Amino acid sequence: KLMAETKKKISDAVAKYPELKGKTASWVYFTPTNLNSVGVYTPSDNRPRTLAEFGLPDGDGIAKQTKSSKSFFVDLSAEKAAQIDSDIVVFDELQGAEPSKIKSNALLGKIPAIKNDTFVSIKEQKPSAAMSGPSVLSIPVALETFLPQLAAAAKKDETTPNLSTLRRYELRSPLAGRIVERKVDVGTKVGSEGDPADVAALRAHYAARPCPRR
Repeated sequence: KLMAETKKKISDAVAKYPELKGKTASWVYFTPTNLNSVGVYTPSDNRPRTLAEFGLPDGDGIAKQTKSSKSFFVDLSAEKAAQIDSDIVVFDELQGAEPSKIKSNALLGKIPAIKNDTFVSIKEQKPSAAMSGPSVLSIPVALETFLPQLAAAAKKDETTPNLSTLRRYELRSPLAGRIVERKVDVGTKVGSEGDPADVAALRAHYAARPCPRR
């Protein structure tokens, strides 16, 4: 009965924040003394499992990295940090790993949710403790203190151009070839003028040039 009541509390609370619908979220951690990597909690850990209960699973890209792991976390090198493609990223704010320091990091700052400010940095341990050890007593605490922060990040995601919020439109080149320069990126406004990319044809080329008489 208690579990059923708790599940109802979760569904009722999540329903108050329609901006969370369809979003993805990952819980990560940064080690202040080593920002050459980032840890991602896997579904074996309670934190992402509780996020999933809130209707916020991992993004497709990072889910492929974590689903086969038997550990409660996986370490990604900072060079692969951009693979954390969830709309929202959650992490505990530790001294030496503050949001400003993560954002200014050349590699960690490429995590889409960090770049777009759609992250939740937890300063107090109460929400983190409630999510890492969920119970019929701690879940209401998370719903009251943590869920609004997730919703605020989700609202930012709606107003920030990124892969999860922009519609896809297929562009076809008038010739077969290879893209040698891309002139637009995610969120770039485009109009009728200018080309989105330079394409080099792969077929044989002929050049005509004047030759002086001998």
